[in-house]
Amino acid sequence: MFTNTKYFRQIFNAKVVSSLGLASSLVFLVGCGNDESTEAGDESALTPVSIQTDWYAQPEHGGFYQAKVAGIYEEAGLDVTISQGGPNSNAVMKVARGQMDFGIGRLDDIALRIEKGLDIVIVSALMQHDPQALLLHADNPISKIAELDDQRIMITPGSVMVQMMEKKYDLSIRIQPLDFGIGRFLSDPGYIQQCFVTSEPYFARKNGVESKVILISDLGFDPYRVIFANRTMVEEKPDVVAAFVAATIEGWSDYVDEATDRSAANAMISTENKIMDDPELLAFCVQSMRDYNLIHGIEEEGDANGLLRKARIQEAIDLMVELDILETITQAEDVYTTEFLPENLQSMLSDEEKVPFQP
Repeated sequence: MFTNTKYFRQIFNAKVVSSLGLASSLVFLVGCGNDESTEAGDESALTPVSIQTDWYAQPEHGGFYQAKVAGIYEEAGLDVTISQGGPNSNAVMKVARGQMDFGIGRLDDIALRIEKGLDIVIVSALMQHDPQALLLHADNPISKIAELDDQRIMITPGSVMVQMMEKKYDLSIRIQPLDFGIGRFLSDPGYIQQCFVTSEPYFARKNGVESKVILISDLGFDPYRVIFANRTMVEEKPDVVAAFVAATIEGWSDYVDEATDRSAANAMISTENKIMDDPELLAFCVQSMRDYNLIHGIEEEGDANGLLRKARIQEAIDLMVELDILETITQAEDVYTTEFLPENLQSMLSDEEKVPFQP
């Protein structure tokens, strides 16, 4: 677990004091990190930071809430505001316009937005593996991608998942636009729809329907879910970005740890999203993130919480170029940086894998 938050707190406190012209206090704060007033986390010394999530509050955002309620952000010198999303939240545009500092999304979507000229850059992984999947009834005879030809599927039109099925696998599918519910699925044994492995299977079971999933990774496409930031903010406040990334990674490690008390974070999630006022649902989501190795990934494959690897990003970009989704973005370095990952993750990267931020 990353614990170098004291370093960042000293930086932020020093900046505040410096702005007041108290040079002698600056020397004292940087040199004496164990001072009780510094440890107390004076709110006036905290740097405001905002993050826009991609959906309503849920355990899939739990690491942010854990970092907030457990004081991890405060220890890093940050006063973090978490704004929950929704179908019309438009998080990417808010971050690009500087209305929010950070956002979360899929690697493929963020790469496409960067190609369209949005002023954003990926600074960390949120999930090592994609929780997207296709949801089927347990007794549906379909068990693999190749058997989906001519099937009716409720899915996001034009998504990479759809284009992979249509172009790479030469499948013809009948698309119904995603409505973010499972009512049709429950009433039709042959129905197939896009889902998150952390969510819809629970609701299906709760309504008496056993289900199974086909992961998007079975298509040969397993993009990171990522944290991205406004480029201007990154250029002007690199220490804030580093502090936020490190504290968020620590928050996620805490949240999915079996020994962690998540009650305060879950209470905050449930307060913001009443659907989540269900202990069984919260537990299912967290356990699914563990079962599918979403946060920490698979250590034997070189994964780690927050880590970004060039080869995986390049593989995703190459595929998007092949599918004519991307045209001018062809290199991994065009969309991300490893500069703000904490030292323990930096040490896992070769020099060739390290990507400095390009202002």
